[in-house]
Amino acid sequence: MSNLAKRTVERIAASQEALGEHTGYIGATVFYDVESTAKCTHDDLEKHFERVNLSVALMPSLPSPRKVFSYVMARGAVGIADAQVLRISSEPSHELWGIYPVKVTGEDQPVMERDAELGEPLAKIAFFPESPQDPTQPLVVAAEDGVVTETPSNQVAANIIADWNYRRGLFTNPDLSEMIRSALKSFGRTRLKKSGHAYFVPAGRMDDMFKLQDVMSRIGGEETQMMVIPAAIHPSGLVHITTEARKGFEDDIRILREKIASFKDGTRDDTKDKTIQEAQRLKQTIELYRDISEDLVTSLQSDADDLVNTVRKMLGTSE
Repeated sequence: MSNLAKRTVERIAASQEALGEHTGYIGATVFYDVESTAKCTHDDLEKHFERVNLSVALMPSLPSPRKVFSYVMARGAVGIADAQVLRISSEPSHELWGIYPVKVTGEDQPVMERDAELGEPLAKIAFFPESPQDPTQPLVVAAEDGVVTETPSNQVAANIIADWNYRRGLFTNPDLSEMIRSALKSFGRTRLKKSGHAYFVPAGRMDDMFKLQDVMSRIGGEETQMMVIPAAIHPSGLVHITTEARKGFEDDIRILREKIASFKDGTRDDTKDKTIQEAQRLKQTIELYRDISEDLVTSLQSDADDLVNTVRKMLGTSE
């Protein structure tokens, strides 16, 4: 968030506070921007959530072992001129990679050897994406003598292992940004403009919003900004929020309706049950807007009820 934007938001906050002292508040306006280099380990993020008593269910999932492995292998030989990392074989249960030397010509230019000329690797890396022994440890290193070790002498292999151990429990900008978006959705957010990160969160979830702001202030980095401004009751503001909330909820209902329409005779019952749960969660979110617009809540909850009843008829059940 630029300094100009920050000053603008601060002026809005001051005016809303002055107005709110007389009218009360209907929720909060939220602005946020996550620094591109923001990162946090899973354990640290969990501690921050527990400290403010915010549900850890809002935390993002850890990146898959496959995603982490692909990343660290791509970076494994970066900065090391005399080595290259190549895949030896790929099986359903595992992949085997080798670390090979790079020939240097008289002009000191590295030349990648062809597969037929590689010979024995300096070290091997085996990746087991679904290891039955320890799913969180799918990476091992086999030295030239075939001994498995977690402290390889080869520098490239050591770099890969260290990077793996660091990144497998790390959240970066995409993870943290998605966490905020998911949390805002669960808080019943309404987007206030088509572009940018500006939202309204109803009063019933303001406390959780302030908790999330506290968490982000500790992990986001210097450039990360999250501002939560209590929104005062004002006629024009109510109209705008009601209009935008209706658009958002109608989109949610449309998506669920299309999903239900796509069900076939062979659609699993548990899929239908999950759809009912989605519709019921949507009803709970809509309820957060009752103090803003009774008509909005009544009409949209009726639509959500129709979706639930449609799926229950498919299942042959009733409430």
